[in-house]
Amino acid sequence: MNSRRRLILIIAIFSGILVLTQILVSTLAPNVGFINGNLTIASRILGYFAFSAFVVSLLLLVRLNGTVTYVIGVILLFFCLFNSFFQLYPIDTTTKPIDIAVLRVDSDGKKLIARQYKNAKTNRVLQDTVLVRDNLIFRTFIEKEATP
Repeated sequence: MNSRRRLILIIAIFSGILVLTQILVSTLAPNVGFINGNLTIASRILGYFAFSAFVVSLLLLVRLNGTVTYVIGVILLFFCLFNSFFQLYPIDTTTKPIDIAVLRVDSDGKKLIARQYKNAKTNRVLQDTVLVRDNLIFRTFIEKEATP
């Protein structure tokens, strides 16, 4: 096995592990997220590029026609750039709410947080409260309070 195929295999394995990890974490722990919304965005963008790298490296490993591989690679690159742009500059911030204030901190580490987000469909700024527990850079959502 030459060094080029070895490098492609390493990229395929690494990107495949990243994609599999993101799928497993989102499936097995849907109530766990990042404290900072920018980390959530970075994680999604990394997932887009890891998926694209995985597909292109698999196409290179099976020695598909070079033209087909490059066309698929360019299409996936534009897909990643397009999705990354809309992750960085979202129209709808329901997936990335902004923390306004910490309303209460319990003795067991739980926090009641007021947050707001913009709904693009109704063009309204909505506010709600969530009960969370923060661990380093991760946030576990315990329950969502009623929206005022």
